[in-house]
Amino acid sequence: WSWNYPDKTVRLTADIDMSAHKWITPSDGKFGVYFSGVFDGNGHTISGLTVIPVEDVGGYGDDHKRISAGLFGMVRDAEIRDLTLDETCRVEVSEMYSFSFGDLDLELGAIAASGYESCFVRCVNRADVVVTSVIWGSDTHETFCSVSGIVAHADGVKLIGCSNEGHMTVDVHSDMADIRVSGLVGRCGLVYGKENRIVSCTNRGNIFVSGNTSGSVSVGGLSSNYTFRIDSCENHSVVKVNAHEGSAYVGGVSSASMGITYSFNRDSVICESDGFEVQVGGVCSYSFYNSSQTDSLYTCGNEGEIEVKSNGSMLSVGGVMGQNTDCPVVDCWNRGGLKIESSAPRSSSRWNAIYAGGLVGYCEEPVYNSYNRGNISLIDAHIDVEGSSQGSVGGLVGKAYKLLWNSYSTGDVYSDVAGVKVCRLSESNVHFCYYNSDAVIEGTEVDEQGIAYSTA
Repeated sequence: WSWNYPDKTVRLTADIDMSAHKWITPSDGKFGVYFSGVFDGNGHTISGLTVIPVEDVGGYGDDHKRISAGLFGMVRDAEIRDLTLDETCRVEVSEMYSFSFGDLDLELGAIAASGYESCFVRCVNRADVVVTSVIWGSDTHETFCSVSGIVAHADGVKLIGCSNEGHMTVDVHSDMADIRVSGLVGRCGLVYGKENRIVSCTNRGNIFVSGNTSGSVSVGGLSSNYTFRIDSCENHSVVKVNAHEGSAYVGGVSSASMGITYSFNRDSVICESDGFEVQVGGVCSYSFYNSSQTDSLYTCGNEGEIEVKSNGSMLSVGGVMGQNTDCPVVDCWNRGGLKIESSAPRSSSRWNAIYAGGLVGYCEEPVYNSYNRGNISLIDAHIDVEGSSQGSVGGLVGKAYKLLWNSYSTGDVYSDVAGVKVCRLSESNVHFCYYNSDAVIEGTEVDEQGIAYSTA
């Protein structure tokens, strides 16, 4: 309990070289040991840090295990500020974990493994985080793997002016694990009464995730969780996911949205998944409903190329957002191209739905004052197989259930997937929008619906 300084500030007064030592993540082997108070890095740098993970046990014996790694293990009611881990630091976990009962959490963050009711201010991570683990257990367990450059698991946390420049490399093999990876923050619990925010933060480290798991894989440039509100943030590095069997939710800024404003993705988003559901977006993959707040995607943009290969049955891809069920899109733009290859076998016994759009793939909320300048192509890798898919591809939105207003598209739209409609703007609900008359539109089913209601 000596880490507990609720009314004190611990100040770093010089740079520290830790290369002659191994840093064991602080813990006494039980849940509940944490740092409290203020840790002021005072603008100094820690170098040569090699982080060793620890195993915590909670509840009744082995019914809940947590593997944590970070400069801090757990922080609670704390502020960590003005601290830098340089490029000579490293967090690496390459163990095999096996358990016969209970749940398992892997929480691996360069600055902290987990944070509760805490704030991270102007922290910089340049350390690479590498996770290559195999997890054995039964399918009755819950297993979460959370990896990030700042804090892996966060509830009631704010990140202000932080930056990640370290590369995230995650390769987890497990029958049941849910994987959450991002540059700044990973998993967050379902804590609606607490405020989780990321403000004025940047990711410049490449993210590569490969997971052979039947669980879900959620990856974002800054956040891999939907309970964070994000404002004035940018991703400048590649986000690449190979999810194998797992459903994938991938976004350049965040895997999901509970409100994103003034935030942008500047690099490529690449996803390959054989999972049932695949949602990919230049800014975020999907929106999440929160009845207590008015959420929107406001003044956000993507200029990175988006590449998707999917063997899944449900596919939604958009230059800004993949699937939108709860979040108005206002003043947003996409300038990157979308290249989608659908490799799902088509037969009378398997149903496939594909939606792709320059802004949003599948959209149940309105889109205002937005534009797309990227080309969109949807290729059928199994075009000779009997059967077809359902869905649509549009210059603005694949399928729109509510209003598209005062927006435009100048990109080409192409698809050779049988049963998928190709639209200049959207399949429906287009008003006061326009398209470039020189743009190419080509497909097995070309649908002009909605264009009669548009104005050039």
